[in-house]
Amino acid sequence: MLSLLAPAAREPNALDRALPTLTDQAQVLDVRLDIALAMLGLGLVALVWHSLGGKRPTLDPLTTKRANLALTIALVVAALASSVNYFYAERNNGVWLHRWDAFHTMMGAKYFDELGYFDLYSCSYAIDQAGPRHFKGVKEIRDLRTRKMVAADRLLAGNDCAQRFTPARLEQFRHDLDQFGKFSNPGMWKDLFKDKGFNGTPFYLWVTKTLSSQVSSQVDLESIRRLAYIDVVLMLLGFLAVGRAFGVRTAAIVAIYFCVDFPNRFEHMGGSILRFDYIAALLVGFSAIKLGRWGLAGGMFAWATMVRVFPAIFVAGLALKLALDWRETKQWLPEHIRFAVWFGSACAVMTLISLVGVEGGFANYQTWAEDMRVHTQTSAAYRIGFRHMFMVEGNLSSAEGFVNYAAKAKAFAKLEIWYWLAVVALLAPLVRAGRKLDLLTFACLFGVFGFFLVSIATRYYYSVLCLLLLVDRDLLKDRYAIGLGILLFAGSVVDFAYWQVNDYAAFMYNHVIGAQMTLTIVIAGICLVFDPTLIDRKTAEPARE
Repeated sequence: MLSLLAPAAREPNALDRALPTLTDQAQVLDVRLDIALAMLGLGLVALVWHSLGGKRPTLDPLTTKRANLALTIALVVAALASSVNYFYAERNNGVWLHRWDAFHTMMGAKYFDELGYFDLYSCSYAIDQAGPRHFKGVKEIRDLRTRKMVAADRLLAGNDCAQRFTPARLEQFRHDLDQFGKFSNPGMWKDLFKDKGFNGTPFYLWVTKTLSSQVSSQVDLESIRRLAYIDVVLMLLGFLAVGRAFGVRTAAIVAIYFCVDFPNRFEHMGGSILRFDYIAALLVGFSAIKLGRWGLAGGMFAWATMVRVFPAIFVAGLALKLALDWRETKQWLPEHIRFAVWFGSACAVMTLISLVGVEGGFANYQTWAEDMRVHTQTSAAYRIGFRHMFMVEGNLSSAEGFVNYAAKAKAFAKLEIWYWLAVVALLAPLVRAGRKLDLLTFACLFGVFGFFLVSIATRYYYSVLCLLLLVDRDLLKDRYAIGLGILLFAGSVVDFAYWQVNDYAAFMYNHVIGAQMTLTIVIAGICLVFDPTLIDRKTAEPARE
């Protein structure tokens, strides 16, 4: 399995020869577009079929059973094909590892005691200058304290980087830098040192620090790659959990969409270390709720929250729904109390572990919070959020005439009141319908919609869009659910097709995808106004295949 995921050379292996189109890195965009088109077509056919009502052709039970089985098998095959294309083809480069991100995670966590959140770049550059000088082509480095670019040579004068390490740790740090330098493209470092550093939460820091210390005392390509495979296993477990709770078809459709979700492209975070753990935890968490395993759900939501913070909005969605129900019933059910106890206890335990397991204690949380404040005060080309709908100064679709994000932030400040009014208006139909919606559907919609509306997040966190397909409906029978799937897959079709015409990232992520998300929320809101239950009366029973 490892040799398939990480071919040792560019020569085709058995998987490449068996599935040449799915595994061809050059055809990734076309394959994803074709898959999204096929799923869009399936959704449209399902919508028409279930809208015909009594006019549909009558099929005998045996034919119906065989047709359903064939459809389920086709979806599973499509999910497997999509997964091969997603988890393998996009990094079918002989290495598979996302070296850029692995450097931040491995070196940032392993040497956090010496470097903290702010000195990964400056000390890596300074120590490397004594040899073997892998970073000699770097001319500018981002000062992670101020986020400003500075001349690399300025960081050498008077730095105390070597003095922070014990002799043994310094030697290990030199070795690890050398290893990264050897298996990475020399030109990569010119851009890498302009990134935003290691920004993991203190608990994520503890997890990755612990993992890196268990795999190998010194960095090498194979040890890092083994850590990167964890994400593939976690996503497989997440999809299996969805299959166990919601049925095989739903799991297949969720997996397919995850693989063709444009902002979630594997090249962004695939081949990294624990970059998909939060979405796997959310998939398992929602599946656990569906199965009545509320304690497990609380633990999974706690993990997702402690490693990425923003998944707390899904917990807020659950809490808001339960609060709306409490207003009418005036009682808390035992399973809801169990969820709260497990979630709170797990968060407390993880916080305690991060306080005692990493040097710095509570100060790490304070530093991380300040780091995040600076990190998120302005937007960037690869970020998505509703606020961009209020940042329309200058040319949007190309670099010529593009207004920088600092200027956009100033212009947005003048419109901020209108932005918040728009957020309230867009969420109002969902909150108003909260009492009549089921728990899973409300929490999934509130979490994803709220995340888009109130934050500006980097593109790869929009893997959470697949959670919209966990609404507690049959995705191929309930016309509301079918419509939601059509919107999602249609968005993927537009994104992959338009990207091949105009690959200007700022326009695609800030405005094209932002407009798609806004349209989805508006359409969902209109449906909720007319039918707060969002249940197609013809197929009201949630399906399990």
